[in-house]
Amino acid sequence: MITEPNIEITIPAGTPIAAILPINLTETQEYEVSVHNRRPPYEDNAWKNRMRQRGEKSQELNMAGNWTHFYRDAVDHDGEPLGEHEAKKIIMKVNYEF
Repeated sequence: MITEPNIEITIPAGTPIAAILPINLTETQEYEVSVHNRRPPYEDNAWKNRMRQRGEKSQELNMAGNWTHFYRDAVDHDGEPLGEHEAKKIIMKVNYEF
């Protein structure tokens, strides 16, 4: 937890620092969020092993010049379903008005 500004902080490798949630933004309006200063209950040895495997697979794909698409495709590092998404990509029309 960062408690003071302008102090260098070292984060050990493998430490979770953020999460990306596949959510519908409209459904999050007027929600209340609680932040707890503790480790998540799922962070056990099996979870850490899956995260290590995911990292290794990500490195392998990235070194070959490929994207993982784990999040976009809602799969884990073995291609197994891991949640679902409303859409795989955002399609928008752009109007150039001069």
